[in-house]
Amino acid sequence: MNKLTLVIVLFFYALLSQAVAKENVTLQLAWKHQFQSAGYYMAKEKGFYEKVGLDVTIKEYDNTTRATDDVLNGKSDFSVGRSSIIHDRLEGKPVVMLASIFQHSPAVLLTKKREDLQNISDFKNKRIMLSNDHLGLAAINAMLLSSGVKQNMYKTQVQ
Repeated sequence: MNKLTLVIVLFFYALLSQAVAKENVTLQLAWKHQFQSAGYYMAKEKGFYEKVGLDVTIKEYDNTTRATDDVLNGKSDFSVGRSSIIHDRLEGKPVVMLASIFQHSPAVLLTKKREDLQNISDFKNKRIMLSNDHLGLAAINAMLLSSGVKQNMYKTQVQ
């Protein structure tokens, strides 16, 4: 495609995007309104969604629903997901992952400095507080398993 053709295509795209009514879409966040979602808010604030004809509503996390189910039921158009989307797909749910934003999970285990906890394998026979979202904790479970700590080797305290 030469430069003139590209300019013409961009010109008609700009005209069409102005002529077409904005499409209302909703984005379900994976957590509360906070810094981890700043990119979505900045894109809205800077008008990036509007430039492509989208009127985006950003919805805060609600622990009474699953984001995947909200998208499949039409309550949201898009959702910020976690590794649990792989499980949803394996269960036959017609979900599509559009992008992988984090290449590493932001999930972590925290503890006070203790002599008996120097490595992940040291969590054997310890109590670990986790959320009750076992599918969302796939990265934590994988981290423990890769260090030889199976689920029956520690006590879970659900928050």
